[in-house]
Amino acid sequence: MALQVKALHIGDVGLDWSRLALDYNPGRKTWVPITCYLILGAETPVLVDTGFKGAKEMDAYGMVGSETPEQDIVRQIRELGVKPQDVGYIIHTHLHVDHCGKNEYFPNAKMVLQRKELMFAAAELKPIHCPYLPWFIDNRDRIEFLDGDFELLPGIKCVLAIGHTGGHLHVEVDTGEGKAIMCGDNVYDIPMQLEGKHPSGKIWPIGFYYHQGLLQWELFKLKKELEKGSLILPTHEYEVFDRYKIGKKLGNKQKDYKGFASYEDLLNQS
Repeated sequence: MALQVKALHIGDVGLDWSRLALDYNPGRKTWVPITCYLILGAETPVLVDTGFKGAKEMDAYGMVGSETPEQDIVRQIRELGVKPQDVGYIIHTHLHVDHCGKNEYFPNAKMVLQRKELMFAAAELKPIHCPYLPWFIDNRDRIEFLDGDFELLPGIKCVLAIGHTGGHLHVEVDTGEGKAIMCGDNVYDIPMQLEGKHPSGKIWPIGFYYHQGLLQWELFKLKKELEKGSLILPTHEYEVFDRYKIGKKLGNKQKDYKGFASYEDLLNQS
């Protein structure tokens, strides 16, 4: 069986648009999805990220979370024929609050992340980075640390891609339909950041990053991959579901592309 990537729409986040694209629509609010990915066809199912622990957690970080019963990550992987205990690996693109909250749902999974990322999480002063750091410390025997690029399983490669955070990684999968690249939060908006749809016409950075120079290099490489036909799969992009048809989009809250004037307007729309 060829490797397959399935997109799981496990929640939504309301936030300021300038977090998504640097200096774009500051003060305007918008919705983005939280997407995790399930890789099938390897010797064991592999998850890429696990989302937030609960929607209310986002309140503490100046954002708004939303999660419906049908978006439950366990429910969705069961619908794909996978039990939580069957997941052998969870690869973390990075350790922000909306990427690693449900690890405990997968009792047999080995956690895979860059050693630099855990160090970055421990040193980062902003609490948004990794509120679950104590969990990782308590479960360090379940962590497989990476120091750079590494082929985890045949056809599944973890690539160090510093930008959004200090130990961010991409997951590259050789599928039957070509290469798929799960790029975490180095990309938020494919048209704006990789296809020249920003008003400047240039490759435009996200608005929340650790190192802009390294981020721009990763965006340049992803642009080239997109032009070659690779699937570019960010975490916070509704277009993933429409463009690639590799998962079920469970709603689309981003109906007004110019954004909403306030969180109150954003919540009224939902």
